[in-house]
Amino acid sequence: MKRILPLFFLVLVTTVSAQKKSELIAQVAELKKELDSTKALVKVAERNEASSKTKAESLERQLKDLQGANAALLENLNNFAEVSKRNTNNAQKALENLDKREAQVSEITDTFTKNDSLAVQVVGKAKGVLGDVPQLTIGERSIAIAYPVDAFFADYTAKQLNSSGQSTISQLAAFFAAYPNYDIVVEGLSNTGEFDLTGAQAAILGFELNKAGVAITRIKTAPRDGGFKDGFRFKLEPQFDSFYSEVKDKFKNN
Repeated sequence: MKRILPLFFLVLVTTVSAQKKSELIAQVAELKKELDSTKALVKVAERNEASSKTKAESLERQLKDLQGANAALLENLNNFAEVSKRNTNNAQKALENLDKREAQVSEITDTFTKNDSLAVQVVGKAKGVLGDVPQLTIGERSIAIAYPVDAFFADYTAKQLNSSGQSTISQLAAFFAAYPNYDIVVEGLSNTGEFDLTGAQAAILGFELNKAGVAITRIKTAPRDGGFKDGFRFKLEPQFDSFYSEVKDKFKNN
């Protein structure tokens, strides 16, 4: 009996020890399994972290690129706005200049139109003041009143006016006084080429007009080829020299 008890205790202890060892082994295996799982999770986490870091760096680069693109776009928009503003100002100035030019052209056109309409008026007045003159015509920007030689001189070589010539000069002077903005051109017409003679007689008529009250600055005289006619022609013309000078000054000042 005494031998059996120690043996029982030995078997019991051995059994318990074996059981604890088995449990420890099982626990160790479980812990290793958990450790392996944890390591796997850590690796996954590390990979995810690396991927997230890569994505974060990529997103940061994209953000910087977008910021740069936005800055460039904003600068371009500012430049476009500035250019558009300058173009608008230039267009406005161009329109203002165009309006000025149109006003100037309109003024010139009105002046020419006024001269044309005045020419018709002058014809009517000429007939009223001068009576039935031999020939009265409207030329380009001028009115011409023609007379034969004997209306002023006794013959082709005379240097003094006859009585009817003096009367006609007085009528012409009164008629020309009504249009102070017109110049008078006295033309001596010759069909034989004797321009010295007709030129001298035209100068005499210009001198007589001045004596009758027409300003000498308005009078010009010249010989002309009369074709098949002799005589004298008085042309009433707008003062284009002063007119064009005025127009030039207006364009220069604007």
